[in-house]
Amino acid sequence: MRSESVLGKKVLALGAIIVLIAAVASLPIIPPAFSDNNDSNHSHGKGKARGHQVPIKKGWTFEITASGKATNITGTSQILDATVTLKLEVTKSSKGGALLKVQEGTLKIDKNTYPVEKGRALLSVRSGRIVIHLVLTGPEGTKLHAILIGKLTQPIPSPFDVGKTVELWFTKPQSKLAGQFFLELEGTLKRLS
Repeated sequence: MRSESVLGKKVLALGAIIVLIAAVASLPIIPPAFSDNNDSNHSHGKGKARGHQVPIKKGWTFEITASGKATNITGTSQILDATVTLKLEVTKSSKGGALLKVQEGTLKIDKNTYPVEKGRALLSVRSGRIVIHLVLTGPEGTKLHAILIGKLTQPIPSPFDVGKTVELWFTKPQSKLAGQFFLELEGTLKRLS
């Protein structure tokens, strides 16, 4: 019985990875290659966006707060309140998008809180799509996977000053706590620094 449980967890983890790969593959390609040099002048030097300003820069930090509903995957009659709070830092950026590292956060479903152990995100400036993959700590220290796939409701402001926010939403069934809940959330992306 124990080996079936371990096998089930491995299958769920593999499924979460496949969903993440499929989600990222569906995003538009983000040229040019990411650069650590995010100078936004009009130079044609290495690592600079030709004549275009980079809308999100390496080192910037953001906060995502969203709330909504979690629907049990096995029985859709169980619908619970859900919230997510994440702090993210831009690790790479280009004029087309940004890669972000989740520094900290939590996913709360009803009375259960799942702290974020680690996570990463991809934000496409052009399409407004965002994909976040999270590894969470579950009951008794178990590792759980969550994926949030969503869209900004408006273009990223230019300039994107500290304190500005953009509304976003994460849709179900694409967004989920693997093997347990589909997530449907609305909230904001706020620039912290």
